[in-house]
Amino acid sequence: MKNQNIKIIDMGLGNINSISKCVQFLNYEFQIIKDPSYLEEDCKIIFPGVGSFNHAMKLLEAGEWIESLKYQVLKKKKDVFRHMFRNAINGN
Repeated sequence: MKNQNIKIIDMGLGNINSISKCVQFLNYEFQIIKDPSYLEEDCKIIFPGVGSFNHAMKLLEAGEWIESLKYQVLKKKKDVFRHMFRNAINGN
């Protein structure tokens, strides 16, 4: 197994089983987390897609994910998030 310190965020939305099987198929170690305190400085983050943005934001706020994710995106400059946010801002 390849060790990349991958964290899959489980908010109860998205298909965690499919995502974890895909990461496992690629031979990477990963951890499914439900608490933002498990995000680490050097981790890679997989944030599963959701159907309802408003519902997802409410879950993020309720689970206290917002500040942790802001830190990862803005301070640690996680590439995937920067790409996602850049596309959202540009309307892609």
